[in-house]
Amino acid sequence: MKYFICIRDDVNSHLIADRLHSAFQENNFICDEENPELVISLGGDGTFLRSVHKYIDKLNQVSFVGIHTGKLGFFCDFTRNEIDEFIHDILYEKPKIYSHPLLKITHHDKEYYGLNEVRLENPFNTMICNVYINDALLENFRGNGLNFSTSTGASAYNRSLGGPLIDPRLNSIVLGEIASINHNAYRSLDSFLVLHESSKICIRGNFKRCLIGYDHLFESIKETELEDEIYVSLSSKVVKVLHYKDVDYIYRLRKAFVAD
Repeated sequence: MKYFICIRDDVNSHLIADRLHSAFQENNFICDEENPELVISLGGDGTFLRSVHKYIDKLNQVSFVGIHTGKLGFFCDFTRNEIDEFIHDILYEKPKIYSHPLLKITHHDKEYYGLNEVRLENPFNTMICNVYINDALLENFRGNGLNFSTSTGASAYNRSLGGPLIDPRLNSIVLGEIASINHNAYRSLDSFLVLHESSKICIRGNFKRCLIGYDHLFESIKETELEDEIYVSLSSKVVKVLHYKDVDYIYRLRKAFVAD
């Protein structure tokens, strides 16, 4: 088995990584950063997202598993106190594999992918654009931006905007507005919209000084036209996550947002 460990940069995570390397090498695992079969995320959800984007072009050959050593580990089944159990399960147990689709946002010939969300934002000026769903006009939007979340990522930025939490087994796209302008002169939907997984979204407008965000990453739009187009849809790319524990989604919600 070829593996690699993506590590949050703190002392505790590095100590755990040393334990994992020793155990795996004793069992003839090979540490291979370039072409791993298994990627272990050691940290929090931010570390997990960084590990996914590190191998965004090799998702068909890589599976991911997470150990939670940070403040929030929505993607992680194991904690820092369960390292022996984690090693045992990796060596001897058969996991369940869950596939999480990525969102794709396309501008001209460039494509960007998000496990949690993709965004189109203008932090400097009011963004004005028309939003089409499957070629039907939804709204003329004015505001700071638009956020598109996967069901998996509904508990991330989407929730911070006041959006719905969605069972990740329900593949969907959640459209949310960021600081929309709503008064007598201009009005948009001013609501979250949960779309079918097959939905195709087209955003038309002038995107000067806008940013394309995808998870924790972003790109500045350097070239745009007076009537430009950006497309959003669920991608055929999926992230394969290994689960050795049967952790209920409701339990994850309670642990992350409700329980002390």
